[in-house]
Amino acid sequence: MKINLLNRWRYNKLIFDYIWNTLVIASTSFLAIVIPLDLEYKVFNNKWLSGINLCIYAIYAIDILVCRNKILHTSSKTNFQEKVNSSNPFKKWLYADIIAVIPFHLIFGLPFLALLRLAKIPKVLSYLQYFRYYMVRYSTTITGLYFGFCLIHLSHWVSCGWLLLIKQDPNIDDASNYVRALYWSVTTLTTVGFGDITPNINNNAELIYTMIVQLMGVGVYGLVIGNVAGLIAKNDPAKIQYLENIEKLKALIRSRRLPPHLQHKIRDYFTYLWQNRLGYDESNFLKKLPDNLQQELSMHLRSDIVEQIDIFKGVSENFIKEIAMFLEPELVTPEDIIFSKGDVGSAMYFLVRGTLKVIDDEGKIINMMHGGDFFGEIALFMKTPRSATIVSVTYCDLYKLKKNEFDKVIENYPDIASKIKQQAIIRQKRYS
Repeated sequence: MKINLLNRWRYNKLIFDYIWNTLVIASTSFLAIVIPLDLEYKVFNNKWLSGINLCIYAIYAIDILVCRNKILHTSSKTNFQEKVNSSNPFKKWLYADIIAVIPFHLIFGLPFLALLRLAKIPKVLSYLQYFRYYMVRYSTTITGLYFGFCLIHLSHWVSCGWLLLIKQDPNIDDASNYVRALYWSVTTLTTVGFGDITPNINNNAELIYTMIVQLMGVGVYGLVIGNVAGLIAKNDPAKIQYLENIEKLKALIRSRRLPPHLQHKIRDYFTYLWQNRLGYDESNFLKKLPDNLQQELSMHLRSDIVEQIDIFKGVSENFIKEIAMFLEPELVTPEDIIFSKGDVGSAMYFLVRGTLKVIDDEGKIINMMHGGDFFGEIALFMKTPRSATIVSVTYCDLYKLKKNEFDKVIENYPDIASKIKQQAIIRQKRYS
C-alpha cells in the first residue's frame, strides 16, 4: 500500500513538473518575443499584453519557490544556505530567477534593462533538454522544438535589432516594417541574401551589425543542415536498419549468388521485421541491461503474452515473473518447419501471433494453431520424440521455453505442471 502511494506521489510530482516547466517555457518565450518589440513599439501599452505581463511576474515569483524547493530535495545538506552554496544543479537557476523577477527597468527608468527579464532563457533551454532526456518516446519531436525555439527567437531578436538601427519607412504601418525586418533577418541568417534590403553604406552601425549577422548566419546554416539531417535519421531508425540489412543482403547475393527463392525469403523477412517489429530485437536489448532491469522489463513485455496462453490464465504474478525471464523470442517465416515428427524435444513454444499447422507423416493437416496456443510440451513431459510436424502458415511470433528452464520454473508450481501434463497426454493420444 505504501509503495503504491509513493508511486502515485512520484507520478503526480512528475506531472506537476511537466506542466509547471511548460508554463515557464511559454511565459519566457512570450517575454522573449514581446520585450524586444516593446523597446521599439511600446507594445506593453496594450492592456491585454500588460495583463499577461503581470501574470508572468507572478509565475516567476512562484518559480523561485519551486526552484528553492528543488534545491532542498536534491541536496544532502541540512542547512538551506549551505545547499545554495553547494554544487546543486538548481542553484545557478535560482539567481537567474531572482534577476528575472525584479523590474530593474522600472526601478532605474532605463527601458533596455527589461532585457534582464530574459535571464531565464538558459533555464528554459535546460527544461527542453530535460524533456528530451525524460520523454524518450518524443525525444525527436522535442529536439525539433528545441531547435525551432532557438531559430525563431534568434531571427526575431535580429529583426528587432535591425529595427532599432534603420530608419523605418513612415509610409507603411508598424507590422509591415517588422515583417520587412524579419524578412531581412531570415534571408541573412540563412545566407540567402537577395540584396533587396541592404544596410546604409554610410551608416557604420548598420554595416557592422550586418556583418555580425552574416557571420552568425554561417553557423545557423550549418546548424540547420546538421539538425534537419539528424532529425530525419533519428525519426525512423528502423527504416535505416532495414535499408542496411537490404544492402548487406545485396552484397551477399553478389558474392555468394544466392538462389532467387532464398533471396526473396530473406528480403521478406527483413521487411516483416521492419513493418511489424520496427526492426527491434528485444533479446539483444535485454542482454545489455543488468539482471534486475532485465527481470522488470521482461515482466512488462511478456506478462500479457503469458496470460493470454489458456493454461496460464489466472496464474500468480510470481510465476509470470519467473517464466518471463526464460522466454526467448523467435520469428519464423511462412512454410518454415518448427520441428519434425521424431525430432528430440528440447523446448516448448508459445504462439503469440500468426498461424501454424500440425501435419502427420502423410502431410495431412490434423490441426491449426493460432495466437494463444502452445505446443511442444509432450516431448518435455513424456520424454518422447516429437509426435507431429509443425509448419508455419504465416509469419509467426513465438516464444521458446527450453527444457532446463522449464523444469526449474515448473517444479515450484505443481498445479500448473499438472494442467500442462494433462494437456500433453490428451495431445499425445490425438497424434498417436
